[in-house]
Amino acid sequence: VRMQGGDINQARMSVVAATKVVYREAGTSGLWRGAGPTVQRATLLTASQVPSYDHAKHTLLDLGLLKEGYFCHFTCSMLAGVVAAGVTSPVDLAKSRIMTQPINPETGRGVLYESTLDCLLKTAKSEGPLTVFRGFSMQWLRLGPHTTISLMCFEQLRHLAGM
Repeated sequence: VRMQGGDINQARMSVVAATKVVYREAGTSGLWRGAGPTVQRATLLTASQVPSYDHAKHTLLDLGLLKEGYFCHFTCSMLAGVVAAGVTSPVDLAKSRIMTQPINPETGRGVLYESTLDCLLKTAKSEGPLTVFRGFSMQWLRLGPHTTISLMCFEQLRHLAGM
C-alpha cells in the first residue's frame, strides 16, 4: 500500500527497501498491519463470488432466460464480479486506511482506527455512508475480468471432467 499510495520516493522504493522502512518505523508488528482486513477481504471475496455465480446461473437457466453455454457463463461471471466488488469494496477501503494510518510510537498501534468495523463506522460517520464504496469501479474493473476468467475456466474444467 505504501508503494502504491505514498509520496514519489515511496512509490519508487523496492520491496526490500519498503520492508526495511516499515520494520524500522513500526517493528515486526508493522509488517503485519492490515493482515486482519486482508484476510477478511479474501473471505468475503470467496464467500460472495462463487455463490452469486451459482445462484445467478441457476436462476437464469431455470427461468429459461439463458441456455447453458459460454454466454451464460460469461453473463453470470460478470454478475458475480459485480457482487464480489460490492462486498469487498468497504473492507478494501478499511484495509488501505488501516495500513496507512499514523502509528503511536509508544503503543505501536494505529492512532485512528482500532479495527475494520471501527474504520468503516468512523468513515461513514465523517464522510457519509456511501464513502465506504469509494473505489468500487476500480474494484470491479479488477475483479470482473478475474472472476469471469476464473469461473469460465472452472466451467470448462467441469465439462471436461464430465460433471
